[in-house]
Amino acid sequence: MMRDDVLRLSDRQMAMLRAAAKLVPVAERDGFLRDVSARLTGPTVGDAALNAAINLTLDRRIVEKEATP
Repeated sequence: MMRDDVLRLSDRQMAMLRAAAKLVPVAERDGFLRDVSARLTGPTVGDAALNAAINLTLDRRIVEKEATP
């Protein structure tokens, strides 16, 4: 039986996510991964949806850092 709360990613998608996570400081990666997953809906994700979620999350983090004095 498959759980509904598990995000299913292909090997290619995992590679995309790993590459993006390397851009984030280690201490912030857990939050980054949680933010990306929160932007995704459903257990099965397309490449375009994952790419968009990664980019939106990275962009938001950049804006937040720039806004911090």
